[in-house]
Amino acid sequence: MIESSNASVGQVISSEEVEDVPMNGRTPLMLSRISMGVTGTNEPGQVRPFDNSGGASFSVAGAPTQTNEVLVNGVPDTTWDKRLAYSPPQDAVQEVSVHAFESDAAYGHTGGGVVNQITKGGTNGFHGSIYDFNQVSKLYANYYFNNATGTPRTNANFNQYGLSAGAPIIIPKVYNGKNKIFWFFAFEKLKDSDPLMQRWKAARLSLRSRRLRSEPAISRLCCPFRGPALRINFTIPSPDPRRAQAPPSIARRSRIMFFRRACSIPSR
Repeated sequence: MIESSNASVGQVISSEEVEDVPMNGRTPLMLSRISMGVTGTNEPGQVRPFDNSGGASFSVAGAPTQTNEVLVNGVPDTTWDKRLAYSPPQDAVQEVSVHAFESDAAYGHTGGGVVNQITKGGTNGFHGSIYDFNQVSKLYANYYFNNATGTPRTNANFNQYGLSAGAPIIIPKVYNGKNKIFWFFAFEKLKDSDPLMQRWKAARLSLRSRRLRSEPAISRLCCPFRGPALRINFTIPSPDPRRAQAPPSIARRSRIMFFRRACSIPSR
């Protein structure tokens, strides 16, 4: 859409589209993908309201991803690296405007486009909504490889619910706020659990129980740059008895050099 009054080029996602277009995760910023000149760069899948990077991963008019100006009612809504800072509930958003080029001097803080989410306000009549989107594992289909190996499906759950309400401020016999002052409230909560099923193949018992012919002592060394939680276990094999034995001092010095090479931090 080209505005005749200025040189701005963009598109407005109406309130009907905000309500009717399905969104997996109910993140209103995902509606920017249906605008002209906008290409999503995140991997296809669910984008929840707190997925800051996924909501802002789109390109406008060929500009690099996460270089767009994201606003809520004209107020900046991005983090320092241009990710989404806050996502209002879908039922609280009236429209989403996407401009590939904005001629107004108030914009232009980034090299990409401008996306503005306009929230709803109260009206002279009381209006609201209550919703609950629930996905349970009993209705899921298992993965192909899980079925092939006889692995049961994971106990996944996704429950997103909330409400919204708006009306004029009315105090009986004191104040009537119709056509003057309104209020609007929106609440949303999300509870989800998505365990990841992984299969690990361990060595056979005969291999695990077999001990190599080496020194019985296993040394432990704590790496200073990774903290005490990481330890390196190693075994130094015994030298070949048919060869000449090295003096104990040389063998000890070789182990120390190995320790330093494995876990020392290069000096800057």
